[in-house]
Amino acid sequence: MAWRKGPIGFEGETWAQAAAEVARYSDTRIVIDDPALAREEIAGLFKATDPVGFANTIAISLNAHARVGEGEVRLTR
Repeated sequence: MAWRKGPIGFEGETWAQAAAEVARYSDTRIVIDDPALAREEIAGLFKATDPVGFANTIAISLNAHARVGEGEVRLTR
């Protein structure tokens, strides 16, 4: 069970792929409203159990906005 709390790494995956992977570790979903944003590639090492921190960090790096709602983080440009 320790692997569920560890870091999760991405290198060249799209935002959509990474959001799907992060969803495996949390009930909080990442919703990407912009198809172009969903296709952006990302890289980095993130805490698997922190989808809000993950979304905020990537949003900042891609000049997007992350809005936290009940059970989801919604990303827009």
